[in-house]
Amino acid sequence: DPAFSDIIDAYAAEVKAKTNVKLGYSKYDIVRTTNKNRQSRLGNLTADGLIWIAKEFYDVDADISIYNSGGIRANIDKGDVTLGDVYAVYPFDNVVSILEVKGSDLYELFGSVAGGSLPVGGDIKMVIRDDSIISVTINGKQINENQTYTIVTIDYLANLGRYGLGNPTSRRDCPEFVRDLF
Repeated sequence: DPAFSDIIDAYAAEVKAKTNVKLGYSKYDIVRTTNKNRQSRLGNLTADGLIWIAKEFYDVDADISIYNSGGIRANIDKGDVTLGDVYAVYPFDNVVSILEVKGSDLYELFGSVAGGSLPVGGDIKMVIRDDSIISVTINGKQINENQTYTIVTIDYLANLGRYGLGNPTSRRDCPEFVRDLF
């Protein structure tokens, strides 16, 4: 149907014009993991970006951030970075979730991180041997099981209730989509 094709073509041109908007430039390829059990530069950038987003947009000093490797769906190639690239990397309608979690619940989180399946950000130092946690420090200190820590993540992970995120003392979901904040 030529009339229908004209409508689709006009819409496609409008989408292309919006997704081709240049947001920045990358000197390097920023690659996501091809194996869900390994960390990646794009996973680390994403996790560190969540820390920045929490501070920049919500005035929250998060101790930890966590994202799921499987939610990062494309690489960022060397060269111009466009809005379309960001939508390809983060295609889901996830929003930022800010959680308060007891230190005693963090061991499950870091056990998952030790296996390499979850990009994590913040001032965290981990000693891992054979996919097992030997020690963890947050902001230069050992985890205090009675202390509350602020985690910035996405609603998808918060809703799963796994990784030590299932029993937060508080939770705040923010209205903006993660991809729009990035």
